[in-house]
Amino acid sequence: MRTAVLLALAAVLTLTGCDSPAPPGPTSAVPGRSTAGEVRVAIVGDSITDVQSPDFSAGRIDPESWASEVLDEGRVFAGGYAVWGATTEQMAAAVQPLDADVLIVLAGTNDMALGVPFAETAANLEAIAETVGAPRVVLSAIPPIDWTPGASDDFNAQLERLARDEGWEWVDPMGRIESGGEFREGMSDDGVHPSARASRLIGEAIESAVWPEDGA
Repeated sequence: MRTAVLLALAAVLTLTGCDSPAPPGPTSAVPGRSTAGEVRVAIVGDSITDVQSPDFSAGRIDPESWASEVLDEGRVFAGGYAVWGATTEQMAAAVQPLDADVLIVLAGTNDMALGVPFAETAANLEAIAETVGAPRVVLSAIPPIDWTPGASDDFNAQLERLARDEGWEWVDPMGRIESGGEFREGMSDDGVHPSARASRLIGEAIESAVWPEDGA
């Protein structure tokens, strides 16, 4: 039953543009120079990260993206990749080595919707981390999909195991936006993408988990 629902979801994502092929593009653009004490942050994801960014890889990031929450005067964008509909395979093919202190990855929604075997997703995530080359890697849980309640829970459990096995940091920033495997009320307009408020909460949770000293 879940397989049929996921296939239907993939078809819907295709119609809404969430599963359209990711266009190629450079990912090594560095929009700003870091100064002493600043942390260079690379970010890789899909539409949940891109939102409506004019040019994510060049640092022109939508203010409503969760990524905007983790970038401030002490943390600069080192480059990355976020495109609507991108699978982890497309991300792995697009990323390039970056001068980054930290890599944050929030990816896998499209893999899950398309039924990509998790072993392939894991290999792609490993390739992303290896290519970017940041000494610190943070892997995030993905948000729920209302049409398949609980599917993200199973997927995130596998992501968490992967992070542990690879020695990466694991963060689950979805607690305040989901309940019972679905979005909480007001946290998504379409059951797939977080609302502006939810994106802000995701960013705040990631920031607090990755840089807890900032909230001290």
